[in-house]
Amino acid sequence: VAMHLSEFLMKIPHFFKKNEAALNQVSSDDSALEVQSFISSHYNEPLTSERLSAVCRLSESQLRRKFKEKFGISPIKYVHLLRCNIAAQLLRYTAMPIGEIAQKMGYIDCSEFYKHFKCIFLRSPAEYRKSSFLDTEAARGSTIL
Repeated sequence: VAMHLSEFLMKIPHFFKKNEAALNQVSSDDSALEVQSFISSHYNEPLTSERLSAVCRLSESQLRRKFKEKFGISPIKYVHLLRCNIAAQLLRYTAMPIGEIAQKMGYIDCSEFYKHFKCIFLRSPAEYRKSSFLDTEAARGSTIL
């Protein structure tokens, strides 16, 4: 009995390593969705590739590859796209100052916000706000007629 017990105890680490590998395979398949969910909840915090890869326990390059396969863009580009889309709604529907919007979106530097916003919307946040206001006014005017 002691011999069988010692054989069993010797095999336990091998059994767990085998199951751990299978568990890691399942979690890495869902890693892009896990990171997307994390980004959606934490978009206004400092997010780096290193922090995102820690969320799903993959290397930065593995995460970038899996995320790009799933969503067509890198995780960091996804962060900027999400932030800028939320900022666009704030620009359109609030009078909140642009600098405050940039801060709420997690940008420490306003120029970084401007750069990403202009890259996505092809106009500055101020131009976007002005054109959104004009579009809204034009729509109001056309409903009256």
